[in-house]
Parts: sequence; C-alpha cells; structure tokens
Amino acid sequence: MRQMRLLLRLHSNGASGREISRAVGAARSTVQDALKRAAAAGLSWPLLPELTDAALEEKLLARPATSAGKRLRPEPEWAVSAVLLPPSKSRRDRRV
Repeated sequence: MRQMRLLLRLHSNGASGREISRAVGAARSTVQDALKRAAAAGLSWPLLPELTDAALEEKLLARPATSAGKRLRPEPEWAVSAVLLPPSKSRRDRRV
C-alpha cells in the first residue's frame, strides 16, 4: 500500500506511466491497472489521513458483484460424489 500511495502521489503531480513504473519498480501495465482501480474506487491524491492501509486495500481490491463469504456457484455435494464415483487407480495399481 506504500507503493500505491506513492503511485497516486506521482500521478497527481503529472508523472507519466513510465516514470511512475520506474519509481515504484513495477511494470507499466501494473501501474495502469492500479490507476484504473484507484479511479474506479474514487481515490485520488491526497488521500484522507484516516484511510489506513487495510481500508485502502479493501477499496482497491473489493469485488463489487460479490459479498464476502458467498460463492458465485453452489458447491457440489462432495460426500455423494465420493460414494458414486469409482476410486481412481494409482500407478502402482495399474499392471500391464
């Protein structure tokens, strides 16, 4: 998150993507992706002083379509699958 703060500061000062990538030691595509995430989260420099690293990370990496602890697809019934499917044979069990 320290690099993200530096990235936002450099961007607000008018630094190019290449200059920012050299300063933070990341690929230019990574810098562009981080700037897009910051713009989508509504973040710009200067950041609020009470914005902690954890809160900044949550804003940048949050997935808007999902809520924490919920799966997009239901899990299969693994116990039923284990009973219905035949056991796989290991290499030792295969005899040619």
